[in-house]
Amino acid sequence: LPYLQEWLARYGKDTWNIWNSLLHAMIPLGECLGYIVAQELVELGYSWQYAFVGQAAALSLFSIACCIYGGRKFLDLSYEKPQVGIADRPRLGSADTPQKDADSDLSVVAETTADHQDDVEYPTKEKWAVFWVTNVSLAAELGFLGGTKYVIRDYGRQRGFSVHLIIFTFSAIAFIAPGIGGSIAVSGSVIRPDKWSQHKKTLFFLACTSSVASGIAVLLPYTPTAAFWPALFACYAAAGGVYPAAQGIINIALTASRVVDASVYQMQCNNILFAM
Repeated sequence: LPYLQEWLARYGKDTWNIWNSLLHAMIPLGECLGYIVAQELVELGYSWQYAFVGQAAALSLFSIACCIYGGRKFLDLSYEKPQVGIADRPRLGSADTPQKDADSDLSVVAETTADHQDDVEYPTKEKWAVFWVTNVSLAAELGFLGGTKYVIRDYGRQRGFSVHLIIFTFSAIAFIAPGIGGSIAVSGSVIRPDKWSQHKKTLFFLACTSSVASGIAVLLPYTPTAAFWPALFACYAAAGGVYPAAQGIINIALTASRVVDASVYQMQCNNILFAM
C-alpha cells in the first residue's frame, strides 16, 4: 500500500482520482468475499483457517499475472526517475506562470496549461495538521466499517434474521453502498480530492458526510427491524463518501516528494488505531 500512491502519481496522473478509487474499492470487495467464505466455512463445520489457503492461492496467482502483464514498464519504481510526474513543474506565482489572487494562502504545484489541468495538485510545503487530522478521522471511519462485520451476525440474529440473510445482505451493503457514496466524491462534480487548491471544500464535504454517517450509526440500535437494513445502507453510503475524499487529502498533504512517506504514516496510524 505505501507504494501504491507513488505508482498512481507516476502512471495515473490525469486519471489518478479514478484509479485511486478503483484500486481502493478492491479492499471492501476482498473483505466481503473473505467474510462470506469464512462465514460459510464455519456454518458448514469447517475451520475458518481454510479461507487463508484460498487467499494465499489467489494472491499468488494475481501477483504472477501482474508481473506477466505489467512487466518492467509498469512495475519499475526506481529512484533514478522522478518520484512523481509533476514535481518539477513551475509553481504558481513564479515568472513562468500566471499570478493567482494575492490574498490566496494556497501555494500549489500546478500546471496552468490545458494539457495538464487534470493533474494532481500538491502544496509546496507539508501541511501536517491537515494530514494528521484527516488521517485519524479516516482511520476511525475505517474502524467502524471494518468492525461492523464482527458484531452484525449476532446483532442480526437478535432481531430475528437468518444467518444467510445476514451474511449476504450485509456483504452486499458493505460492497455496494460505499461505492455509491464514493462515486460522488470521485466524479469531480462536487469536489476534487486530488487538487490542493480545493482542499477546504474537500474537508467541508468530509465533515458533512461523516456527520451524516455518524448520526445514522447512533440511531441504528433504535431503528425498527423493518428499517434496519435500509438505514445501514444509508449509513454505509454516507461513510463511503469519506474514504476517497480523505484519501486524496492524505496523499497530497505532505507535498509531491513525500507521497510514499504519507502512505507509510497512514498505515502506521491505521495499525495503531485498529489495534486499540
